[in-house]
Amino acid sequence: MAQKKKDIAQSLTEQQKSKPADYTGGYADKIRQTMDSIIDRQPFSYDVNADKLYRQYRDNYTALGERAMKDTVGNAALLTGGYGNSYGVTAGQQAYNSYMQQLNEVVPQLEQQAYERWLNEGEELYDRLKALQGADNTEYDRYRDKVSDYYNDRDYERSVYESDRDYNYKKQQDALEQAYREKQFEREVYENDRDYQRKVYESDRKYMNDSLAQAVNSEKTEQNTEFSPAEAYEFLDKYSDVIYSDSELVESMYRMFGDKNGFFEWLSAVQVSGGDTGLDVLYRLHPELADDDFKREDAFNTAKKAMNASMQLLKDNKYNIITAGLRQKAIESAKGRQK
Repeated sequence: MAQKKKDIAQSLTEQQKSKPADYTGGYADKIRQTMDSIIDRQPFSYDVNADKLYRQYRDNYTALGERAMKDTVGNAALLTGGYGNSYGVTAGQQAYNSYMQQLNEVVPQLEQQAYERWLNEGEELYDRLKALQGADNTEYDRYRDKVSDYYNDRDYERSVYESDRDYNYKKQQDALEQAYREKQFEREVYENDRDYQRKVYESDRKYMNDSLAQAVNSEKTEQNTEFSPAEAYEFLDKYSDVIYSDSELVESMYRMFGDKNGFFEWLSAVQVSGGDTGLDVLYRLHPELADDDFKREDAFNTAKKAMNASMQLLKDNKYNIITAGLRQKAIESAKGRQK
């Protein structure tokens, strides 16, 4: 028996050396870079003179217009015995202008094509982000499997080794439980922060239901440039039955009055659920509107909330239930091997 315990102790020592290292995601940098690309992406704008395709059209239509103008003036001169006249010049200019008009008619089509390219680039960024996060989840799941195998094997050896030493067994189990709780706590903070980022950057950007969107489109007016709180409250009263969340409330106000003077000051004074202001909600919906100070403070507050929630779970002793389950599994496994 003594030799068996010695062998098990040696086995435990060897297992400790093979303990999996702390998790470090191999996709974290790429995920962060992709998120930065989404955040820093500029709104769509179209500069016709910077469009290479437009310049090709312009050069072609200009050449065709000049050629048509020369041919028209030349033909008019032939009719008058080789002498120029005002009719020929006018007709030539009209022929040139006709091609310039055709060029102008191409511009909306070119702008639409540019907009579609901009949309496709955005979708590619979001698809890349989802793929990276999926790979990160798969990698972490594999790591957790290795950790679980490590702890299961070690718990089995320990249960056999310390079967006649209940007191020392309890002390060591308490140490294992504490280590497990610490790992779980670290993972909770990581997952809460990641889940928050997903809510911001994986949003499908549809912040309002269809009924509310139709209400905004029908009520929006460009009659003045000054914001009127009375108009805002009148809209909220009128469509309260189709506003289901703080996000929809703030988004509808932004689309209605975001271009009015004084709107942002009013929104910063509006209190919504959770102690946030309407401006806080707007900045989370549209990170491109927020300054760096807000982003840093919001990230800090999110991490703080996650930490407080995790500490409360520890106080509630919920992790003891998880650890007890693992311990029971190890004991049952040990019994099975003894058979």
